[in-house]
Amino acid sequence: MAKAAGVSTSHFSVLFKQHTSFSPSEYLSRLRVHRAKELLIIGSSTLREIATKVGYKDEFYLSRRFKQHTGTSPSDYNKGGVQQVAVLLAPYASHLLTLGMEPSITITETSEYVHTDEIHPSTMKFIDIRSSWEQMKKVLMTRQVEIIIGATEHMREYGLSAEQLRVVAPVVEIAWMEMGWKEHLRLIARAVQRSERAEQWLTEFEQEEKLARKQIQNSPVVEEIITIFVIKPEGVFVYGARNVGYVIYRSLGLRPPALIEAEIRKYGDQFHSVPIELSDMELYADSGSRLLVIVYPDEKGSTIHSEQIFGSPYWHSLPAVQQKRVDLLDVDDWVPYNPVSVRLQLQRAVELLISNQ
Repeated sequence: MAKAAGVSTSHFSVLFKQHTSFSPSEYLSRLRVHRAKELLIIGSSTLREIATKVGYKDEFYLSRRFKQHTGTSPSDYNKGGVQQVAVLLAPYASHLLTLGMEPSITITETSEYVHTDEIHPSTMKFIDIRSSWEQMKKVLMTRQVEIIIGATEHMREYGLSAEQLRVVAPVVEIAWMEMGWKEHLRLIARAVQRSERAEQWLTEFEQEEKLARKQIQNSPVVEEIITIFVIKPEGVFVYGARNVGYVIYRSLGLRPPALIEAEIRKYGDQFHSVPIELSDMELYADSGSRLLVIVYPDEKGSTIHSEQIFGSPYWHSLPAVQQKRVDLLDVDDWVPYNPVSVRLQLQRAVELLISNQ
């Protein structure tokens, strides 16, 4: 490495420590031990396999290096759970709060987690995801973060990577679009040793879902087709089984448009939305439809782009518009996709759909 950099080995070591705060050997050891921790949390490999994967000759050498770094053996690691957790983007902060754990740090550009009567974040520190890596690393190191939870998609979106973050702490990657919020919760709970609490919360929520379905069972809304139009500055979308669509189609079991139903059957909770042209709106909103509409503001907070939609002949030709079967929903209340928000959305959905009959 020194030769590639065009400097002596001693000067390279000095420069390396100036840039990373670690000597080259310390840096490599941290990466190896933190990767070993990730594999232990996942729990899918033997200690010998983990040693090979992280670059140690055998499990005995791994154990020695592991104990030097952590003060505990690999077999005892994480038995008591972790205390200092950083999350990349706010939805995963809500998952931790649901488990009764407040993240030490949330790296985000929005506070999408929810303050409720049950949850009052008090010590959580926010890092703007647009901060420099050096600023971010300094805060993470100061807080002595034990693990970082994030999604590969989110890291890539903001120019970060697990390889980069791993020098600070083990990185637990929870894929965002490949699964729904319940599976997110279960995987995060396993990482922080709170699986029992997660299952208890999910059982309670499923009871709330049953009660909510019962409340609307005798309501005319069960015979309707519910179409969710989302208007963004870049265009119109029809939502599937995520965000507000989860509560409408999954929790309450209400009927989506036929084209959306086909996509939900095919992709399940991975089906987020489909972009459409204005002329295609009628394909998703026939005579038996009720429309739920969410308007995203632009970067300046304006929703003037929606006026083009609401003023178009395509919009006014929709039966639901003519019959005034349209509900405008607030983006902050209905879009966040995490346990706290979904539970609140379920309550709002029942009130909305029953009160409008």
